[in-house]
Parts: sequence; structure tokens; C-alpha cells
Amino acid sequence: ASAQYTGPAMTMGAMATLISQLVLIPRLKLPIRSLMVYGALMMAMSSLFMVWAQDFALFAFAQIMFGFGQGFGRPGFSAGASLAATHEQQGDVAGLITAANGMGFVVSPFFGLWMYENVASSAPFVFSAVLAIALALYAFFAAKRGERSKASLKGASRSMEKSMSAKELRKMESVKRKKLPTRKKRGGL
Repeated sequence: ASAQYTGPAMTMGAMATLISQLVLIPRLKLPIRSLMVYGALMMAMSSLFMVWAQDFALFAFAQIMFGFGQGFGRPGFSAGASLAATHEQQGDVAGLITAANGMGFVVSPFFGLWMYENVASSAPFVFSAVLAIALALYAFFAAKRGERSKASLKGASRSMEKSMSAKELRKMESVKRKKLPTRKKRGGL
């Protein structure tokens, strides 16, 4: 595809990302595992379509597919990493997610252009597809293992309670039982 078609096709991909995040994810209510797997598979397919894109239609379709893949995948991986972390690790995990997203925008152009010029023009897209398929497989099996051990979250909260002092536990229980005071209605307006 020539340069004059690149902008509109990438705009379509950005619109697909917005549609997936603002419309599809809230309506479909997919679990995190599905977001990660479907997103990575759509990104893999879009990368392979980029190898074969000889006209605007296939190039635009690949960009739209990439937009949907990114729209599903990034929130899925971010939420999955956040839910896998303990309360104390939340800040570290958020920092790593942000750094990984930023690093993708810095490293990819250098590495992709090098592969395009020195290996083959399809090499960055094939590499991206293989990487996305590996992410989909990892998400499928790692998230599946996590679903089987939902009890581990309860175990983690129990171990946290064991490490608390008796005074802290009593305070936590009293806060749970305490009802918020209700406001009395006044007469008049």
C-alpha cells in the first residue's frame, strides 16, 4: 500500500480499537482470559495479512483486525497482570505494564526496520505473528491454570489475616460490622 493509503487505514485501525474498548468489551462481558487470547490471535492474523497485503482493501482489513486485537488484548493483559498481583505489588505491576507498553513503541521501530531491511520485507510481520501466537498460548494455559485455583485468592486473604495482629483483626471486623450513620430528614424543603 502506498503512503497516501497508510493514514486512512491506520485511522480505521484506531477506530476499531476504540469500538472494541468502548462498545464490544462492555457488551460482551468477556473474561480476561478470552480478551487476552482473542486479542493476541487477532493481532497474529493481522500480522499475517500484512505479509499478503498488495492492495488497500487487505491492508485496511489488516489494520482493522490489528485494532480489534489491540483493543481486546491490551486491557486483557493489563487486567490479568493486575489481578495476579497482591495488593502490595499493584504499583510495581502498573509500572511494569506502562513500561512494557512504552518500550513497544521505542524498540519495535528499530527492530522491525532492521528485520525489514536485513532479513526480509515480511520478517517483522511473521515475527510479530509468531510472538502473538505464543502470547495467545501462554494466556490460554496460564489463565486456565489460574481459573482452577480461585481458592488461592481466598487462601491469600487468609494468610494476610494470619499475619495481622489481633488488634488489627478486631479493628477490621468492627469496620465491617459498623453501619454508616443515616441522616435524619428535616421538615420543609
